[in-house]
Amino acid sequence: MSSQFLKSHVAAELVYNKRNLFWVTADSSVKEALTSLRDCNCLSLPVWDESKKQFIGIVNTFDVLAYLSFHGFDYQGVPSPQELTAFELAHKKVSELIGVGEQIRSGVTLDGLNIMESDDTVADVMDPFTVGVQRVLVRYEGQEEVPSSYRMLSQSDMVRFLYLNEEHLDQELDKSIKELSVGTTKVHTVNINDITLHAFREIYTDETCEAMAVVNDDGKLIATLSPSDIRAFDETEVASVLKPVGEFLKENNFGTLRWPVTVTQHSTLAQCMSKAVLGHLHRVWIVDADEKPVGQVTLEDILHQFSSFPFRRLSMTDTKKLLKRAESGKA
Repeated sequence: MSSQFLKSHVAAELVYNKRNLFWVTADSSVKEALTSLRDCNCLSLPVWDESKKQFIGIVNTFDVLAYLSFHGFDYQGVPSPQELTAFELAHKKVSELIGVGEQIRSGVTLDGLNIMESDDTVADVMDPFTVGVQRVLVRYEGQEEVPSSYRMLSQSDMVRFLYLNEEHLDQELDKSIKELSVGTTKVHTVNINDITLHAFREIYTDETCEAMAVVNDDGKLIATLSPSDIRAFDETEVASVLKPVGEFLKENNFGTLRWPVTVTQHSTLAQCMSKAVLGHLHRVWIVDADEKPVGQVTLEDILHQFSSFPFRRLSMTDTKKLLKRAESGKA
């Protein structure tokens, strides 16, 4: 029943009430992109090439932070002679950052651009999200090729659609995540007193790490660190990544730590989905009786339960290499 339901709905239904697309031009600076990310409170921006009259990629906080983490500081984390300055950020073109994060992580350069048509089925739109794609652009059929013809669709939007239509889904939502073998991805932890830059570098050099569980000296989960934490950055705050994780997170959240949302291995898939949607989260952490993180259920994990896309069994690097070859016609 789930398959038929997802095939009976189209992408246009998911984006009809989405806000107008925020985007930047290819010749915009990194500084301007940071300002736009902050002003629109979003994690990514499509990059429009006016000369080509098309989008050429998507730049996101993952790319910006990868650039900041590896370009502005030497290996030991000390500001290098190339330390990022307001001048450089004002002159570095944002188009040069497209795909930087994934290139550092897996050696595969992807432009992040996945375009779906408004009449594509929800089932078709879902497949890219199950292999690590965070967002796609949906193009309205029959309109001229201008940025206003597009809307952004994210993993969060897809999971929210499933949550609002649970009664039409025949997946075993009432089974525990332990029974479904969900949330088995390795947990990466960082102590609240460790340097933020080192944690971000681990995120960018380990393809299994999308975010880090922040723990105290007893190993108890107390926060989450992820690339989304720089959405409120500006060029004057680059050096804040040299501060301890706790201090960095508080500065980006009005002086307090954002308490993580947790589940246990006995929680159901439906409960995980509900907490993620209602909390506007990309993941919920699985904790044991001592409140120590032992796993996580991501939006991708949830979407995979409703998709038959076959690449999940491959590593993320191998999957992206296959997708890259397919894009270039070599698959």
